[in-house]
Amino acid sequence: MEKKDVFYAIENGPSRDTLLDALKYACDKNANVTVDFEVIAPPSDGQFAGKRVLIADWRIMGVSHEDGSGNSFNIFGSCKANVRHVGIKYVDFKAYYNTRTRKGNVHFIG
Repeated sequence: MEKKDVFYAIENGPSRDTLLDALKYACDKNANVTVDFEVIAPPSDGQFAGKRVLIADWRIMGVSHEDGSGNSFNIFGSCKANVRHVGIKYVDFKAYYNTRTRKGNVHFIG
């Protein structure tokens, strides 16, 4: 049986400038650009469905345009999260995010 990807909703996130600055300084030990995405657990997450997922230390390692609008992006990176309720650990993620609406979705890997 094939495992389905689980997507979490992004309800609020950074501006385009902050997102791109975070990418620019992701590997710089002297600069720190903080980004935060408000992430909501999916309906399939049982008792945690619809609740905010605590995530910290977002590291934006890649950004690509999703379309030609200049507001829709595919984002790649890592963060510290307690997804699937197995304890807090660093996980990779891929996300779609729209900087105009400040909404999107994120899929955690690992």
